[in-house]
Amino acid sequence: LDVNREPISEFSKWFDYVAYDKFDADKSECLSIIERISDAPLDRYFNSFSDLFGRYDKESFDIIVMCNVLHEIDPNDWLSLFSAGGVISEALSSEGILLIVEDQEMPIGEKAYQKGFIVLDTSELKDLFKIKEDDHDFDFSDARGDGRLKAHRLKKEYLIRIDADSKLKALESLHKKASDKIIEIRELEVNYKNGKKHGFWVQQYANTGLALKELRS
Repeated sequence: LDVNREPISEFSKWFDYVAYDKFDADKSECLSIIERISDAPLDRYFNSFSDLFGRYDKESFDIIVMCNVLHEIDPNDWLSLFSAGGVISEALSSEGILLIVEDQEMPIGEKAYQKGFIVLDTSELKDLFKIKEDDHDFDFSDARGDGRLKAHRLKKEYLIRIDADSKLKALESLHKKASDKIIEIRELEVNYKNGKKHGFWVQQYANTGLALKELRS
């Protein structure tokens, strides 16, 4: 949603926007943006799912967008979000989709929460939601064509496939990939760009390793 580049009146014709933010630190900024597309911003901004479902019906949302959000969520919370009865699955209509947008190589390191951050790509998302070759409507967009900024499209019926075993498999897959990436990068030219990539994958290796240790304990 870029309200600075297109007329507000155009958005209001087709775009019915509701925002959820677990924390209210940016509430004023969020409301000021929502005000540009709605006369009732307080009816479209929520800090709890209880309040959101108090205002809107469950299974009434056609699209949910998680833009650079998934990597900030503790894997321990994945099941409570996506499984049958999870808040995201409950919010989506029967034909609804989840759009997961992630920067696959964040240029600036971050400690997204107390356990770091974990960035899932196509292969790991397929593991997490048990998506197979026959699921032809699973898709993603790589807008820049370099694998960096990717948007994955997942139907509600795929989300609810998640379970403890698929979560473990996704983390194991990313842990192995991170190890391979680190070894690969260490063979490349020593420069700033490769140093940033090395730092990113070291964090992925450490964070997935610690997550796996916690799950197995």
